[in-house]
Amino acid sequence: MKPLHLVCFSTLLLRNSFPQLLRSNSLSYSSRYQPQDVADGLCPQLAGLPWLQYLRFPQCSLHQGPGPYNLCRAESGSMSSSGSHYAQHNVRRLTDLFLISSGDVMDVIVAGQRQEAKERVIFFGGDVQDYPENMLSHRDNGKYVRWNSVSTAGRLCERFPTAMVLVVKPHHMHLKTFSVYSQFVQSNDFGCPTHSSDFGAWKRLVDVYEEAVGLALSPSHDTHSGSDPQSGNSVSSKAGVAENSCGGSEVPQSHSLPSGQNAAADSEETKAEASEGTVVDRRLGQTIPDVPVHLIGFSKGCIVLNQLVHELESEQDNSRIKKFIGQIQSMTWLDGGHSGGSNTWVTDPDAVGHLLPLGISIHVHVTPYQVKDPMRRWIGKEKRRFVELLRKDGAKVADKLHFEDEPRSIENHFRVLEEF
Repeated sequence: MKPLHLVCFSTLLLRNSFPQLLRSNSLSYSSRYQPQDVADGLCPQLAGLPWLQYLRFPQCSLHQGPGPYNLCRAESGSMSSSGSHYAQHNVRRLTDLFLISSGDVMDVIVAGQRQEAKERVIFFGGDVQDYPENMLSHRDNGKYVRWNSVSTAGRLCERFPTAMVLVVKPHHMHLKTFSVYSQFVQSNDFGCPTHSSDFGAWKRLVDVYEEAVGLALSPSHDTHSGSDPQSGNSVSSKAGVAENSCGGSEVPQSHSLPSGQNAAADSEETKAEASEGTVVDRRLGQTIPDVPVHLIGFSKGCIVLNQLVHELESEQDNSRIKKFIGQIQSMTWLDGGHSGGSNTWVTDPDAVGHLLPLGISIHVHVTPYQVKDPMRRWIGKEKRRFVELLRKDGAKVADKLHFEDEPRSIENHFRVLEEF
């Protein structure tokens, strides 16, 4: 008989006091959440509790391992009858990542390979997707916690096993639900975009990419170099300390950040070309080797990819950005959508025309949840127009409609993350 260890609580406590309860070693389980959902949310929080040896559900297991915290994920129908232990994905949160060139602050989740990475994946998620503890504290979003940002990083590691995965969080979550990528594109309160050709999305993307990769590769942030394997550490670049998953400061960091009017000037001096195929971040003393890059947007996150396409013409003379664009091997749109009344896909022929000569592989994966929504018919029309514009000039586009014969559902919308 299989061992079954349950953690029990009331729904009210789970919703309103989750972080505090974890810190006091009090745990909760509510029938409101499926076991795999609760497991997904609990993993990063529970990994540091010494009394918990393992948490096992019929389809999901949490095991202690060498990384900053252990990733747990459940997939109905994909597990053997004896259960399966998911590989540890070396996940780390880079919180309050301060970009000295622009003054922007971003959160990035890093997972997968580090020095051995043969490619890097940059992912922008959708509405609802957040840190698991935030989703579980929300009245409605807890039911989707298995699709949280951390477990999504793990799914991408499985999809790209030789890659370093970077999940770039939105600037903020309006009402703890709506992803607002205002650091990349002009957005209203609910994250609906107003695209332009000169917002500066490419510059911010290159900045956060080099900063996050530099921190991930830096020996002082190596998850196997002096950090507690059960601590769930997250690195705060802005504060200059490593923070654990419950908010406590732990490991002082060796770098300091410039401030004031000299910040932008100092930032230009921190990045320099080394030998061909590398970038040196002088502030961190870290060489960043060039590898192929994949850009992926899911749902609301596709607006970041759209903004990048709109800015291609204006950034043609920027050598640093042009070099980064040359590394991009593919761009993938996963069931793009937002609550605005248009501009879900790029339909400007001039903007799309600047994408074609770059030789970037384009992948489009959609579900009926977006493209067959009877209340938002423009989404399907714009998607078809986007693909038509690409193919008109000879571009090879992988275009697939998933779950075509199934009813529209938000669950299938999320499942495209596993199917693409």
